[in-house]
Amino acid sequence: MKKLLYALLIGGLMASGLSCKKTGGNVNPLSSVTNNKIGSYLVLDRVINTSLVYETAATSKVGVVAHEYKGGDPIDHIDLFVAAGNTYDTTKWKFVKTIPYTGDSIEISSTGADLAKAIGITPAQFVAGSGYSFYNRVICKSGARYDVNNTGTNSGSGILGGPTYNASFNFGAFIVCSYT
Repeated sequence: MKKLLYALLIGGLMASGLSCKKTGGNVNPLSSVTNNKIGSYLVLDRVINTSLVYETAATSKVGVVAHEYKGGDPIDHIDLFVAAGNTYDTTKWKFVKTIPYTGDSIEISSTGADLAKAIGITPAQFVAGSGYSFYNRVICKSGARYDVNNTGTNSGSGILGGPTYNASFNFGAFIVCSYT
């Protein structure tokens, strides 16, 4: 009986092994780095401001200055979105504006008036202490789109959270009262 079980086991393993054999061409997509797509992202140069002063919110400006990662897919423009609080749910994002990428660096910014228009209020309706997140969606000349949802964090050491990349896919803004 043991011999029969061993024979069936060995026969089953051989059948399984032979049935998995792949033939013809490069069957493993990870066998070469040339099979990977080249992405793109913005590298943060500096923060302009993260506070919109309530009394002058319409003209206050928040934003960042960034440049294109030179080894990536060339950038055509950046679509800027905003959401109340902090969310990667794009259904909660509101479109602010499109910013063409024309040079070595780009200012990605918004005034309080831009923010208010995007979320459907007037600057006078801002509530001090409120927080908003701005999200940059990079649109490449190839048509590819990259934002916080399709770049990955790789457990905090990847492109979004990793210190090596210094990527600029989002920035925060707070409504503050002036200090007197």
